[in-house]
Amino acid sequence: MIYNFESFLNEKYDKIKVTLSGDETKTMTFGIDDIALGGRFKNKKIKIKSIDSNNKGDVTINGKPFLKFREFTEKPNEEKE
Repeated sequence: MIYNFESFLNEKYDKIKVTLSGDETKTMTFGIDDIALGGRFKNKKIKIKSIDSNNKGDVTINGKPFLKFREFTEKPNEEKE
């Protein structure tokens, strides 16, 4: 899997756009105060407080590596009949 980061600020990120390339290409955008899915099974809602980079140059969200998170998309409410 190849990932490409495009940031809109230098050291302290406000928003980040990530393109993941593998079997299929997917683009995700994260910003401060957005919600991402994290945890062991990536099913817990986590509010993004900070987007930084560590000493290796990897992007971190709330101090954890970027690849430990998933983009949160709300499911439409289905009406029960």
